[in-house]
Amino acid sequence: MKIGKMQRRKDLRKIKGMVMEKISKFFLGISIMFISCNQKIEVKMATPALKIETNIKGEVQMVGYTVHDQKEGEWREYRNGALFSIRNYKNGVMHGKQTTYEVNSCKIIEEGQWEDGIPVGLWFFYQEGVLVSITEYKNENGQIEYHNPKFKYADEIPPPPN
Repeated sequence: MKIGKMQRRKDLRKIKGMVMEKISKFFLGISIMFISCNQKIEVKMATPALKIETNIKGEVQMVGYTVHDQKEGEWREYRNGALFSIRNYKNGVMHGKQTTYEVNSCKIIEEGQWEDGIPVGLWFFYQEGVLVSITEYKNENGQIEYHNPKFKYADEIPPPPN
């Protein structure tokens, strides 16, 4: 009787082995079918990644976030270790507020808005912290619609055309 039980166990192991072999061949066949159909499922996560750009000396030049390898949101640009500008991006293109600073004094020298890479609306230009000119850009192609060059006092600034 012991020989019969041992034979049955061997037979069961053999059957299990054959079943497992067939199952693995089945799944291998399905895998090959999916690969041969060139159906790729690619999921891109919209997780922002911090990016720091440096120059040859290793000094930080720009800091901001990327999504799908494109600039997104606020980016800060540095020159000689000092903040030079803060720009906003959408899908890798300037979009939103931009502020530019004089590197040595940290005073604002330029403020304006971008829409899809085109300057729009009123842009303000300063020297030594004093407003010296205003430029208004049209939205379609970024052409200057209005420009008021240097003036001495803030009350001399004419309002932009309507």
